[in-house]
Amino acid sequence: MNVNNMLLELRGERDRIDQAIAAVEQLAQGKKRGPGRPAGSLTVSRKVRESRAATDGRAGKQAAQ
Repeated sequence: MNVNNMLLELRGERDRIDQAIAAVEQLAQGKKRGPGRPAGSLTVSRKVRESRAATDGRAGKQAAQ
């Protein structure tokens, strides 16, 4: 393995380590949340579906059963 290839691999590893350190620092600070669905988003969409069902008349049909 030549020196240039070793340097490229070491720099890549250093970048991955820097990213890992930054992620752990953010977790320690507790300021930034990771990607994902925001809290409460499921309840909002459920309420929207229920209100749409009520205006469509589906709620009455379901209640009659």
